[in-house]
Amino acid sequence: MAATQDRIDTTIGKQVIGFGVGHGDFSPWNMWFTGHRLLIWDWERLGSDVPVGSDLVHYKLQDALTRQGRSPRVAADSVLASAPDRAVAVLHLFALAVRYAKDDQIGAGAAIGDANDW
Repeated sequence: MAATQDRIDTTIGKQVIGFGVGHGDFSPWNMWFTGHRLLIWDWERLGSDVPVGSDLVHYKLQDALTRQGRSPRVAADSVLASAPDRAVAVLHLFALAVRYAKDDQIGAGAAIGDANDW
């Protein structure tokens, strides 16, 4: 974990990051556009101390994995390459890696479960 912290410090340095409210699982399957309004559900991961932009990073990652069929590594790389705020993208991917490890996503067979692959 210390090596990961060092890599994050090297990548984003002392950048100031804004925090706000985030959905926590903002993904294509947790929303529907009716033609007039956007409906969003599954708010159980709602947080009030989330780096601003994390929901966009999460959406783009999940979209790349599911709808575009990219591998976890390619999806993560594409998110980092296109992120408006690279620091937020790095922090979000790190938070996902920690969450997936805690939830034993490798044991559950999740394609993106092993953060070492991405």
